[in-house]
Amino acid sequence: MTDSAEVTANPAPVPSRETAERDLRSWAERHNVGDLPYVKGLLAALPNDENMSMWAARDPFQDLPFASPTPGRGLERTARTLEIIRNCSVFVPVALTWLAISRATGAFVDFVEDRPDIGFLQFWESGGEGFSSDHTLGHLWRIGSIAFIDFVLIAGIVVMTLAASVVRTVGARRNEAAQAVADFEREEVAISLAIALA
Repeated sequence: MTDSAEVTANPAPVPSRETAERDLRSWAERHNVGDLPYVKGLLAALPNDENMSMWAARDPFQDLPFASPTPGRGLERTARTLEIIRNCSVFVPVALTWLAISRATGAFVDFVEDRPDIGFLQFWESGGEGFSSDHTLGHLWRIGSIAFIDFVLIAGIVVMTLAASVVRTVGARRNEAAQAVADFEREEVAISLAIALA
């Protein structure tokens, strides 16, 4: 009989309303959910013991909001920006190539008047240099230069695609890890509230 009396006299410590309020306030501030109705109302009621029967009748496991931590949000924005730049850049090599063809065609028309025996590709490759003509094509617009520039642009697009994928994956993993921690903390706060309100 003495043993059972000792057991009932020293029960496990029950979280007080002050402890539950402190836990709730700390959790709400960390996860920016302090302005949501359930949290705001409970934080106002706990210190003054107001409407405790109503708050005790509600289930904190159901009513506590789920936090949405986003430590990877910046990385996801970076990934979206890279994807937008990549999507626009895909057309730059094509546009540059057609601009070079336009420049070469315009110069070739003048050049062919002096040298009708030279073909367009030969002219585009050499720019008309080495032939006796006043009409030449600038080095930038020659087929070799344009091909190299297109290669660099396409390589850059491939790198941006890979970088965006890696950055998005890292951001998603950070968000998942933070969400798991936030859900665990929410569960702890709900348990503390349920015990204190009982």
